[in-house]
Amino acid sequence: MSDEKDDLIGFREFIEAEGITPQKEAPKRDTSTGHELATFLERESDRLSKIIDVCEDRVYSLKNYSQFEALKKEQEKANKVLLEKMLPRLMDRDSILTKNLTELLHNHFVHKVNS
Repeated sequence: MSDEKDDLIGFREFIEAEGITPQKEAPKRDTSTGHELATFLERESDRLSKIIDVCEDRVYSLKNYSQFEALKKEQEKANKVLLEKMLPRLMDRDSILTKNLTELLHNHFVHKVNS
């Protein structure tokens, strides 16, 4: 215990020699920045509330008035029409696909057999 008192005495002497005095009053805050911060926070809160309202309206309309099924049926019909147009062209003996596949397979297997 006496060692602790000796340490404190040395510390007090050091503080007194340096002329450091403990602050008893808290520093005064600039009130203008407080008002600016409050204004910013209010505006930000309003902005976020508006975003939430828009999202809630959008979710409600998507949930209750979904166009997914109608769009899906329309796209399936379009895909079927394209498939019906493309398949006869692709299956023709003179089609580009048939010629390229024939050439590719011929080159691949002929070179493998001859090697």
